[in-house]
Amino acid sequence: MAEAAPSETCAQLDEAILDVQRRIAAPPQRLDQAHDPAKLEAQLRECVEQHRVLLGELEAELELEKRDCEDHKASLQELQQMAQALTKPPPRLASDAQAPELLRMLVNVTEAAFTEKELCVQLRLLLEHLMNAIWDTPSDPYVSTKGCDPAVLAFLQRARITEAHPSEPSAVRLVAFHEPMPDPSMIRPTLYK
Repeated sequence: MAEAAPSETCAQLDEAILDVQRRIAAPPQRLDQAHDPAKLEAQLRECVEQHRVLLGELEAELELEKRDCEDHKASLQELQQMAQALTKPPPRLASDAQAPELLRMLVNVTEAAFTEKELCVQLRLLLEHLMNAIWDTPSDPYVSTKGCDPAVLAFLQRARITEAHPSEPSAVRLVAFHEPMPDPSMIRPTLYK
């Protein structure tokens, strides 16, 4: 087979290109011949339904994001309040203002209790340990009195400041001052104190 001349091949290609361009440029005779209206309507309904489903999903996601945003705002507000509470100094209580005066009175009372300074210091230290025990372990506020002078222990028991442990004689705790004292008329007199 003989090869076509290059000019003939170019002419054939030019003719084919022009034919395709004419077909593309020419409108279809009728729209209903180009596409089936029932098929177009079904496709449009399907697209609308898909958009409805997607819109519902997006609205649900938007509501979820709004709730998350509200939760984050509430958490942020709580954190800001906590930060403000932590940075702000606590209000000074009336009892805090009286603390130096009460401490001065305690020192005066403990110094007047004994003539020996060592016993006064021992009394103050034991009172401090008793108060710390109530604060640190309220369920078991007893403190061991081993090494304490018997005169200090006797002073605290006579003044009804401490009471002994029911089963361990060397442990004492502060008397519950907020509870009412026993009625003296109901206490049986005794010679031994």
